[in-house]
Amino acid sequence: MSGLLLGIAMFAAGCGAHAALLRFLSSRFRLKALPLLLLLALCGLWFVASALGTDFSIEDIAVGTILGLSLGFAYALVMAAVVSDSPTMAIINRILNYGPAGMPVADIAPFIETHRFIGTRLDTLSALGEIEIADARIAVKGQAIRLLALGDLYRALRGDIIDHTG
Repeated sequence: MSGLLLGIAMFAAGCGAHAALLRFLSSRFRLKALPLLLLLALCGLWFVASALGTDFSIEDIAVGTILGLSLGFAYALVMAAVVSDSPTMAIINRILNYGPAGMPVADIAPFIETHRFIGTRLDTLSALGEIEIADARIAVKGQAIRLLALGDLYRALRGDIIDHTG
């Protein structure tokens, strides 16, 4: 149980520090800084726990390290998608630009030509019910709007300019 808590605390502290520092890191070092921050968080947690009289076993440290790094790298994958504007976000942003009525289907072909992988992702989003293609219009449905708002919040906290024009 201590290893589980250590791993979760390591993830929270390391990724929290990483998120706070992102606006100050060059794009070249954004992902490279994460493992270092996670390991520094582990060392800091170990130091604080030792100062409070709590000792971790080798097994606790191993489990905590593996869990913390695993969760941290999952965070890195999500962060990379949010930062670099994934195909899903590009589609949703483009459709939202047209307002509540949705995007005319005729406008999707030029968009697909300028964005790689959009065609297959569009089919997937339609099959999942995230977008709806009806009456020669494409409209956003499902959870995509909430996920986009979460991504926008994250990017705004980093100080990025949010552009939904695609």
